Amino acid sequence: MAPGYALALAFSVALLVTTDAGNPGLVARITQKGLDYARQQGIIVLKQKLSTLHLPDYSGSYDVGVLGNVDYDINSMVVTDLQLPSSEVTLLPNVGLKLTVSGAYIEIHGKWRVHYLFISSHGDFELKVLGISISVGLSLGSDGSGRPTISTADCSAHISDMQVHFSGGLDWLINLFDDTIASSLRDNLQKQICPLVADAIQNQLEPVLRTLPVTSNIDDVAAIDYSLTGPPIVTAENLDVQLKIPKDFPVRLNTSSFGKMIPQISKMYPDMLMKLKISSPSAPSLAMKPGNVTISPLLDIQAYAILPNSSLAPLFLLNLSTDAVAKLGVNSSRIVGHLELSR
Repeated sequence: MAPGYALALAFSVALLVTTDAGNPGLVARITQKGLDYARQQGIIVLKQKLSTLHLPDYSGSYDVGVLGNVDYDINSMVVTDLQLPSSEVTLLPNVGLKLTVSGAYIEIHGKWRVHYLFISSHGDFELKVLGISISVGLSLGSDGSGRPTISTADCSAHISDMQVHFSGGLDWLINLFDDTIASSLRDNLQKQICPLVADAIQNQLEPVLRTLPVTSNIDDVAAIDYSLTGPPIVTAENLDVQLKIPKDFPVRLNTSSFGKMIPQISKMYPDMLMKLKISSPSAPSLAMKPGNVTISPLLDIQAYAILPNSSLAPLFLLNLSTDAVAKLGVNSSRIVGHLELSR
């Protein structure tokens, strides 16, 4: 899977929170593992993008005191190594997410040439860009079709140190002003980082999000609609994904719909929303056989009517049991499986 598509899935499945304005049919709370997965995929895309840093050739003149002016030329610079060893994703209230990278470094190889009076010399140089820190705010939202959207809210980048080593020819002469060259390169690099980050989000991640499907067929008669119900609201503590049930699904979570099956419900609590609380009274039993694993969970489903004052009135309790069979196998170096509900 391409990193850009994997990152899009990570953001769409593990990173979006929506409002309650559309009465969502499903609410799932995202754990830190979901955020960490999105961070890992995002770092892959960011590393690929930063590897394309372009440092143009440039030349200048430097006054070295009694020697007069020395003309220099820097060219053929390419990134040879790039590491992003430390990163994290945190919640950014009322915006979305914040990605921070610290302790990153880049190694660059290039060529130099100097000219002084009638003397010319040239050689290679190695540049180490150290202590790179990047902070990116990501604004999360949704479009009219219920697909997630993402954009850059803010970005900052800082380089704490530059080390350059010249070799070959009259390297002592160009070493006289290596600090000036390093400072110029640092300014150039810092100006490129945030535009590259914004480009990665706009041209690699956002297009994939726009093509993500928002419904998935289970079989010939059932489907899941996981479109978003509205723009995201992120708090400092929680990240809740609120999704819909299909618009044309005949059963709704209200007393009018359930009253068709249990008439007393709609008579006692007419036109009220309902709430289902699902719990397991005991640990499920597990049976392992050659080729498959059978799990038999017990579930209690307590139904409530939501009264006008927001209190809950108990309606009924369902005790359910089912058998789920997982058939396992090995494909190349991976364990694969197929899950079936037998009853």
